[in-house]
Amino acid sequence: MLDNGAFHKAKALQLPPNVVPLFLPPYSPELNPIEHIWRDLKDQLADHVYHTLEALSDAVCAIIQGYSEATLKALTGFDYFVQAIEAARRAYV
Repeated sequence: MLDNGAFHKAKALQLPPNVVPLFLPPYSPELNPIEHIWRDLKDQLADHVYHTLEALSDAVCAIIQGYSEATLKALTGFDYFVQAIEAARRAYV
């Protein structure tokens, strides 16, 4: 699943035959699964002051390492994502 960044559509980009690109509509960050993780991460960092970049980096790492599989599925595993990927796979087979 890719956003519509020009670098994802480069002519030199070569994908193996078993990889099917599924492009999101333009300007639709709410459909991009990683955006849900960024929002959660930002929400967890918002009420804290980090005096060094290292302290911020440590906090980000701790949050990311603390994500359970269930949390990641809850943040990114919406049915319409899974259905779109399955439909794209069937279309390219």
